[in-house]
Amino acid sequence: ADVNRKPTEPYSAAFGNSTALSLAICNFITTERRLTCFKIVHQLLRAGASLDAIYFSSSAEHHLQQQENYIRSIAPLRVEDEPGWEWLMACKEMIHGVRAAGGWRAYAKLPRKQVLVWRSLALRGRAEPRDKLIEFVVKSPNEIAWNVLAYWRTDLDV
Repeated sequence: ADVNRKPTEPYSAAFGNSTALSLAICNFITTERRLTCFKIVHQLLRAGASLDAIYFSSSAEHHLQQQENYIRSIAPLRVEDEPGWEWLMACKEMIHGVRAAGGWRAYAKLPRKQVLVWRSLALRGRAEPRDKLIEFVVKSPNEIAWNVLAYWRTDLDV
Protein backbone atom coordinates (compact mmCIF):
# COMPACT_ATOMS: atom_id res chain seq x y z
CA ALA A 1 0.00 0.00 0.00
CA ASP A 2 1.12 3.55 -0.70
CA VAL A 3 1.85 5.22 2.66
CA ASN A 4 1.72 8.67 1.03
CA ARG A 5 -1.68 8.18 -0.57
CA LYS A 6 -4.28 10.83 0.14
CA PRO A 7 -7.96 9.89 0.35
CA THR A 8 -10.24 10.02 -2.67
CA GLU A 9 -14.02 10.29 -2.84
CA PRO A 10 -16.08 9.61 -0.71
CA TYR A 11 -13.44 9.78 2.08
CA SER A 12 -11.83 13.05 1.00
CA ALA A 13 -14.72 15.00 2.54
CA ALA A 14 -14.00 13.54 5.99
CA PHE A 15 -10.19 13.44 5.89
CA GLY A 16 -9.39 16.29 3.52
CA ASN A 17 -5.99 16.25 1.92
CA SER A 18 -4.34 14.22 4.72
CA THR A 19 -1.87 11.39 4.53
CA ALA A 20 -1.79 8.59 7.11
CA LEU A 21 1.16 10.37 8.76
CA SER A 22 -0.93 13.51 9.17
CA LEU A 23 -3.79 11.58 10.75
CA ALA A 24 -1.43 9.84 13.18
CA ILE A 25 0.06 13.18 14.22
CA CYS A 26 -3.42 14.66 14.69
CA ASN A 27 -4.28 11.95 17.20
CA PHE A 28 -1.53 13.09 19.60
CA ILE A 29 -4.19 15.41 21.03
CA THR A 30 -5.80 12.43 22.78
CA THR A 31 -3.72 11.67 25.88
CA GLU A 32 -4.35 7.93 26.02
CA ARG A 33 -3.43 7.42 22.34
CA ARG A 34 0.01 9.03 22.34
CA LEU A 35 2.06 5.83 22.61
CA THR A 36 -0.01 4.22 19.85
CA CYS A 37 0.39 7.31 17.67
CA PHE A 38 4.16 7.24 18.20
CA LYS A 39 4.28 3.57 17.12
CA ILE A 40 2.18 4.33 14.03
CA VAL A 41 4.39 7.29 13.05
CA HIS A 42 7.46 5.06 13.56
CA GLN A 43 6.03 2.37 11.25
CA LEU A 44 4.93 4.90 8.61
CA LEU A 45 8.35 6.53 8.51
CA ARG A 46 9.98 3.12 8.35
CA ALA A 47 7.72 2.26 5.40
CA GLY A 48 8.86 5.37 3.55
CA ALA A 49 6.23 8.00 4.39
CA SER A 50 7.13 11.43 3.08
CA LEU A 51 7.65 14.27 5.54
CA ASP A 52 6.53 16.84 2.99
CA ALA A 53 2.96 17.93 2.19
CA ILE A 54 1.31 15.54 4.63
CA TYR A 55 -1.65 17.90 5.09
CA PHE A 56 -2.17 20.14 2.06
CA SER A 57 1.28 21.81 1.89
CA SER A 58 2.25 21.39 5.58
CA SER A 59 5.36 19.43 6.44
CA ALA A 60 5.36 16.86 9.22
CA GLU A 61 7.41 19.18 11.44
CA HIS A 62 4.95 22.04 10.97
CA HIS A 63 1.95 19.80 11.57
CA LEU A 64 3.49 18.35 14.74
CA GLN A 65 4.38 21.84 15.98
CA GLN A 66 0.73 22.88 15.50
CA GLN A 67 -0.41 19.90 17.58
CA GLU A 68 2.13 20.71 20.28
CA ASN A 69 1.01 24.37 20.40
CA TYR A 70 -2.64 23.31 20.66
CA ILE A 71 -1.91 20.87 23.49
CA ARG A 72 0.07 23.57 25.31
CA SER A 73 -2.86 25.98 24.95
CA ILE A 74 -5.40 23.58 26.52
CA ALA A 75 -3.11 22.01 29.15
CA PRO A 76 -4.05 22.94 32.72
CA LEU A 77 -0.60 23.80 34.14
CA ARG A 78 2.71 22.25 33.11
CA VAL A 79 2.28 20.44 29.82
CA GLU A 80 5.39 18.34 30.56
CA ASP A 81 3.41 16.66 33.37
CA GLU A 82 0.69 15.53 30.96
CA PRO A 83 0.45 11.75 30.51
CA GLY A 84 2.11 10.66 27.30
CA TRP A 85 3.87 13.99 26.69
CA GLU A 86 7.19 12.15 26.33
CA TRP A 87 5.82 10.28 23.29
CA LEU A 88 5.00 13.53 21.52
CA MET A 89 8.54 14.78 22.22
CA ALA A 90 10.02 11.45 21.08
CA CYS A 91 8.00 11.68 17.87
CA LYS A 92 9.22 15.23 17.31
CA GLU A 93 12.83 14.11 17.83
CA MET A 94 12.37 11.15 15.47
CA ILE A 95 10.85 13.29 12.70
CA HIS A 96 13.63 15.88 13.02
CA GLY A 97 16.22 13.09 12.98
CA VAL A 98 14.76 11.50 9.85
CA ARG A 99 14.69 14.89 8.12
CA ALA A 100 18.30 15.67 9.15
CA ALA A 101 19.55 12.24 8.05
CA GLY A 102 17.78 12.49 4.69
CA GLY A 103 15.43 9.55 5.14
CA TRP A 104 14.59 6.58 7.32
CA ARG A 105 17.38 4.29 6.10
CA ALA A 106 20.08 6.85 6.83
CA TYR A 107 18.46 7.63 10.19
CA ALA A 108 18.35 3.94 11.14
CA LYS A 109 22.08 3.58 10.35
CA LEU A 110 23.10 6.37 12.74
CA PRO A 111 23.61 4.15 15.85
CA ARG A 112 25.94 1.87 13.88
CA LYS A 113 27.87 4.85 12.53
CA GLN A 114 28.26 6.16 16.06
CA VAL A 115 29.72 2.82 17.15
CA LEU A 116 32.15 2.86 14.22
CA VAL A 117 33.27 6.40 15.08
CA TRP A 118 33.72 5.37 18.71
CA ARG A 119 35.64 2.25 17.58
CA SER A 120 37.91 4.41 15.46
CA LEU A 121 38.62 6.65 18.44
CA ALA A 122 39.34 3.60 20.62
CA LEU A 123 41.74 2.16 18.05
CA ARG A 124 43.68 5.45 18.10
CA GLY A 125 43.79 5.43 21.90
CA ARG A 126 41.38 8.34 22.34
CA ALA A 127 38.59 6.28 24.00
CA GLU A 128 38.47 3.24 26.29
CA PRO A 129 36.03 0.31 26.01
CA ARG A 130 33.88 -0.09 29.13
CA ASP A 131 32.78 -3.72 28.81
CA LYS A 132 33.94 -7.00 27.27
CA LEU A 133 31.57 -6.92 24.29
CA ILE A 134 32.65 -3.46 23.18
CA GLU A 135 36.27 -4.44 23.77
CA PHE A 136 35.75 -7.42 21.44
CA VAL A 137 34.33 -5.16 18.69
CA VAL A 138 37.22 -2.70 19.12
CA LYS A 139 39.95 -5.36 18.99
CA SER A 140 38.41 -7.36 16.15
CA PRO A 141 39.51 -6.94 12.53
CA ASN A 142 37.36 -4.57 10.47
CA GLU A 143 35.51 -7.37 8.68
CA ILE A 144 34.42 -9.01 11.94
CA ALA A 145 33.39 -5.69 13.51
CA TRP A 146 31.28 -4.82 10.45
CA ASN A 147 29.68 -8.28 10.51
CA VAL A 148 28.81 -7.91 14.21
CA LEU A 149 27.25 -4.48 13.55
CA ALA A 150 25.30 -5.85 10.59
CA TYR A 151 23.45 -8.21 12.95
CA TRP A 152 23.13 -5.74 15.81
CA ARG A 153 19.49 -4.70 16.30
CA THR A 154 18.92 -1.19 17.57
CA ASP A 155 15.71 0.39 18.85
CA LEU A 156 15.18 1.77 15.35
CA ASP A 157 15.16 -1.71 13.78
CA VAL A 158 12.14 -2.88 15.77
